[in-house]
Amino acid sequence: MKFAARDVLKKAAIAAAACIVLLILSAYLFVHFYFQKTFSHELKQTVLRCTEGIEISADGTDWRPLRPGSRLEKAAGIRTPESERSFMSFDGVRLMAHDRTEYEIAGRRAISLKSGEVYVESAVNSRKPLRIALGDALLLSNGSVLRIARNGDACSIGIASGAIDLTMPDRTTHRLAENQTATWKAKGSDLALAQTNVVDPFARMKISATERTKQRFSNPLLPGNRLIIIKS
Repeated sequence: MKFAARDVLKKAAIAAAACIVLLILSAYLFVHFYFQKTFSHELKQTVLRCTEGIEISADGTDWRPLRPGSRLEKAAGIRTPESERSFMSFDGVRLMAHDRTEYEIAGRRAISLKSGEVYVESAVNSRKPLRIALGDALLLSNGSVLRIARNGDACSIGIASGAIDLTMPDRTTHRLAENQTATWKAKGSDLALAQTNVVDPFARMKISATERTKQRFSNPLLPGNRLIIIKS
C-alpha cells in the first residue's frame, strides 16, 4: 500500500510540475505574441517627444497640435512652424526642421517629404530601415543622419553620418556615404552627385549631461553662463 501511495504521489507531483511548466510557457507565449505584436506596435506608432507648434492632420485640412503620445496613422500630414526650430521623435526616428516643412507618414518607419527641408536621424533597425519618399525617388536609411529638401520638383539630400541607398525612378541605386550630396529634378532627371561637408544638428543632443556641464565650466563666456568677478 505504501509503495502504491508513493507512486500516486510521484505521478501527481510530475503532473503538477508539468502543469506549472505549461502555465509558464503559455504566459510567455501570450506576452510574446500579444504585447510584442500589439502593445509594442502601438508604442512604435506614437510620438515620443515633440516641440510646440508642430501640427498633424488626418485629412490635410483639420490641423491640430501634435503632442507627445499622439498616434501617427498612415497618410497623416505633419507640418512644422515657420521660422522656428522644431523637433519630433518616434520609433527610432528623429526629425528636426528650422522653418516650415510638410511631410506625410507613409507607414511604419516611412515618411514622404512634400516641401521644405528637414534633418532626419534613424536608429539602426535590422528588421525595418527608415523609408523616405522624396519626389519620385526612394531613400533607405538605417543608423544615419541626413538632410532632405524639396522645393517643387527640385530635390536634394546630404549625408551627415552613416550611409543611405538612393533609388531613382529608373531603378538605378546609388550608395551615398558621409558628406556626399545629391540633387535632381522631377522624374529623377539631372541627377548630380557631389562632396560637401554636411553638419549633423543632432550632435549636441548626443552629448551627455556631464560633458555639457564640463563644457560650460571650461568656457565661462558661453551663452547662459555668467562671468563673476570678485574684487579684493
